[in-house]
Amino acid sequence: MLGITALIFFPLLFIFYKNDFNSLSKFRDFYTTYALYIGFALAVIIENKYVNFTCNTTLKKRIYRFIIALFLFGIVNLGLKILLPNNSIFIDMFRYFLTSFVPLGIFPLLFKKLNLL
Repeated sequence: MLGITALIFFPLLFIFYKNDFNSLSKFRDFYTTYALYIGFALAVIIENKYVNFTCNTTLKKRIYRFIIALFLFGIVNLGLKILLPNNSIFIDMFRYFLTSFVPLGIFPLLFKKLNLL
């Protein structure tokens, strides 16, 4: 289902594309949402295959995981915004892809490796 949805919207990436960033700005929401979705879809696949994250643990451990994830998410989101220029739709797409992929796919994998699950 995730792949089918991605394939349905994939041609629109080329239909809406313009060489000029300012002309493309009216489609920026589509491009960033698509990148966010692709990051989400890949993260779900990784999580289901390698992690099988569960919330059936102590409250203390859940709070600890939440604080770590929130901190790491802030680093990824704000760090990429500071480090990467904001004059390319592809940079924006990459940033939004990582904004969804890292917290949903990489963090649970990291938590599993560090035995924080």
